[in-house]
Amino acid sequence: DIRGEPALLAALREEHGREHVMVTPGANQAFVHALLSTCDVGDEVLLWRPYYFSHLVALQLLGLVPVFADCDERGLPTPGAVRASASRPGGRLR
Repeated sequence: DIRGEPALLAALREEHGREHVMVTPGANQAFVHALLSTCDVGDEVLLWRPYYFSHLVALQLLGLVPVFADCDERGLPTPGAVRASASRPGGRLR
């Protein structure tokens, strides 16, 4: 079964009370699967700086448009940065 180990998936469904779960071999694959399941080619996606280089590469390979936003001095996103990114003229932030 290409969806994964049935016993592991069943245990995760039960533990988290969810019908749909996914197990990936790493965070990069999870990031790509999240993009594939929620975005269309040409969509803009918020990418926080600093970012992991493979996240930018994944966006580019999938035909998505990165919209960069800076984190604060603690490395955390701020509401102001989200608002600024989402309210850009002509923006299509997803």
